[in-house]
Amino acid sequence: MESVAEDSKLNTTAKITFLSCTETFAAAHRPSSKSLNDDENRKLFGKCNQSHGHNYRVTVTIRGQIDPISGMFMNIYKLQEYMQHQFKGIKI
Repeated sequence: MESVAEDSKLNTTAKITFLSCTETFAAAHRPSSKSLNDDENRKLFGKCNQSHGHNYRVTVTIRGQIDPISGMFMNIYKLQEYMQHQFKGIKI
């Protein structure tokens, strides 16, 4: 999927619509510094100096011109597939 931020690619006489898709994912991390020993890391990062996770919800909204034949500008399943692919292996 390509990113298009240019308004010049839109036909101003065509019907424009917006499509939003929300995905959720969980990610874990452990804040620490390799230049500090275990005690110094515990002192600096406190209770967060252990592996722990966070849940995230990401909403992506795209816009496009409606195709007169299909009645849509993007297949929502393709957008979901793209988003899920992007979130796999995310590192914080």
